[in-house]
Amino acid sequence: MNKKGITFVAIVMIIALLIIIASGVSMYIVESSRFSVSSINKEKAYSMAQLGLLSGLTAYINAGEVSWNPSSASLPGGLSWQVGRDADFLRVDASNVQIRANAKVLQRLPIKNVSTSNSITITDVMVEWNFGGTITGMTIGGTNVWPGGTFTTGQNINITDRTIAANTTFSGLLDQTFTFSNFIRGNIIVTFYFKDTAAGGDNSYFRTYILKDNNDANIESSFTGIGRVQAGTTTQAGRRITATYATGTNRITSWEESLSAY
Repeated sequence: MNKKGITFVAIVMIIALLIIIASGVSMYIVESSRFSVSSINKEKAYSMAQLGLLSGLTAYINAGEVSWNPSSASLPGGLSWQVGRDADFLRVDASNVQIRANAKVLQRLPIKNVSTSNSITITDVMVEWNFGGTITGMTIGGTNVWPGGTFTTGQNINITDRTIAANTTFSGLLDQTFTFSNFIRGNIIVTFYFKDTAAGGDNSYFRTYILKDNNDANIESSFTGIGRVQAGTTTQAGRRITATYATGTNRITSWEESLSAY
């Protein structure tokens, strides 16, 4: 091959290499730009979720911590927030629980649906405790929602669905009871699960202590703020924040974040 042929091949190879490099740089710039926009949208969605959560908490406090309802708002730029899932309206008062004389039944646990517009339906319950044995019975709203069995701590119990109408309180001594095979002592944590989306609910849940270090716990409610950034009908970013608020102490006792708006 003569020198001209060698030079031509070299030039072609250099041009091809430059094209590859340019393509890589272009792709990097495009992906960096996409990543930057995505990060900004996630931060916007997070701010919207915070705004929703604080809106619900403010409404609850302003109402004397006895009621509030779902709310939402749309802002310029495709921003929106909403607050108020099913679980957010269950108020659990574990501030003066009682252990029955045989020391195996926890009772006097008032609960309330604080929404004045929406009913809520509990479908499943998980009970966690640290004193061994099994859970053998459960009552919600004065109804035996589970025939009993040999469930150990941390197992999900599918109960007979228990609907609590809007602005309804179950505060009788035996309205809510939890019966165990062992003597009650230490901690009991209850997670209430609500109807899933297929059944017309939102698949939310609320986890709270009803006995802590062998003492009464708090009066607690849940607040879930959901934030979104949308372009038309397409959600570009979504965040969800759920916090538990303790009445009386005026403190946030738990905080959970999700990259999903659902």
